[in-house]
This record gives sequence, C-alpha cells and structure tokens, in this order.
Amino acid sequence: MDNIDLPQRRAQAKELLTLLNSESLFTFQLPVRPPENATDEQLQEMNAFYEQVKQQVDKQLDEVLTYVASQFTAEELQEMIALVQTPVGQNLMNKLPVAINKAFAYITHPIMEQASSALWQRYMQIFNSPPQTKKDDKPHGFTVLDGGKNNDDNNGDDNPDDS
Repeated sequence: MDNIDLPQRRAQAKELLTLLNSESLFTFQLPVRPPENATDEQLQEMNAFYEQVKQQVDKQLDEVLTYVASQFTAEELQEMIALVQTPVGQNLMNKLPVAINKAFAYITHPIMEQASSALWQRYMQIFNSPPQTKKDDKPHGFTVLDGGKNNDDNNGDDNPDDS
C-alpha cells in the first residue's frame, strides 16, 4: 500500500481502535494522585517525569497506528468502522473476545492434557521406559514432555505444570 493516504488511514485506525473500546490507549493519565502534602517542587518533578513518559507512550501509540493503518486500505478501514458502529458490530465486539477466550480455554487445555497423557502412555508401552532426552536433542516428529519424571538430565526445566 502506498503512503499517499497514510495520514487518512492513521486517522481511521485511531477511530477504529477507539470504537473497539480501546480509547484508553489514547488517554494517558497518572494512575495515582500525589499526596496532599506534596511540595511544589515535588509536583513539578512529577509533572516533568509524566511528560517524558507521555511522550514515550505517544510515540509507541503512533507506531501502533502506523502499523494498523499499513495493514488495511482506507476503504477497508472505513468498512470496519461502519460495521463496528452497527448493533451487529457492537454485539460482535462485545461477545467475540469472550467467546474466543472461553472456547480456547475449554478446548485446548483438555485436548493438550489428553494428547500429552496418550503420548506418554504410548511411549511407555512402546519403549518400556521413560524418554531419555538431552537439552540439544532434536525432535523426531513429536516432542514428549515428561515433566521431569525419571529424567535426571533435564532437572525439571521442561515441566509444563510449573507455570
């Protein structure tokens, strides 16, 4: 995409992100109030630091807007803005993230637990012993994580249950 309409697309990207309930990205405030007994010098120092941080945040947000704008045409951004402003778009934006998170949590955890358990059991049946791995071993089509069971070489570093 050319950069001729980049300023327009950046403005559209900001509008879209604001409509997607991301307006807090563009409102940077101190998370706490200074104490009531703060001196003028302390307040000035804090305000100066706040301005430095705000400039850094503004620069990063500018990069975000440029990135989002670079991914879509002006027409695509305008259509997304129009969609998000409809009742269907609002419903989509309110419910889709929650639905996706729940679906992934519901599906991926049990699936990965079952797959890991099945692989572990089958490995034990085939080889009659737990896997003996070293840190530099290359996978052979699958990776067996044993959680440090019966494997003194890995010191438990590969234990997925330690998180």
